[in-house]
Amino acid sequence: MRRKINLSISVPLEGALLKKTNQLLTNLYKKYNIKFIRNKNCRPHINLFSGETTHCSKIKKILNYNKKKFKKIKLVTNGVGVFLSNKPTIYLRFKSNKLLYKIRYLLFKNRKYWKKIDDSVQIDQWIAKTTLVHKDLSLNSFSSVSKYILKKNIVEKMYSKELIFLDFTKSEEEIDHIKL
Repeated sequence: MRRKINLSISVPLEGALLKKTNQLLTNLYKKYNIKFIRNKNCRPHINLFSGETTHCSKIKKILNYNKKKFKKIKLVTNGVGVFLSNKPTIYLRFKSNKLLYKIRYLLFKNRKYWKKIDDSVQIDQWIAKTTLVHKDLSLNSFSSVSKYILKKNIVEKMYSKELIFLDFTKSEEEIDHIKL
């Protein structure tokens, strides 16, 4: 029997953007004790598609078969965004990208291999983003933290050459990848 997991297909940050993002996460920890994202067992990334599946190897086979269509994925940052709540989420935004939508379309086309698809990746909900702060920021410190992040001005472009598979059943960890 195949093991049921919560799986995310993601694009990892690379190069200078990864370095700047990791430095920002380290500085947020040192200055504000914000560490939830920093302490994950994976690189900062853009979640393209996620949910519950028992067909991880089949999903990988489909992506591998189609990877020539994807080549290198050009990503350009587009500022910072926020989901406001009592524990705000702050994220790095990316410009719209046809290649990301092609990969997502392929995964939606093969949704039969997913028992459940997360709401956050539904067509009308998804945005290209990398979470910087989640679960450990209060509204009281939101203003100073957001001003600090904005001063860092992470404007960068990168080319990603891989997709990663993250198992987030218990903790978020990279379990596999596909080179593009």
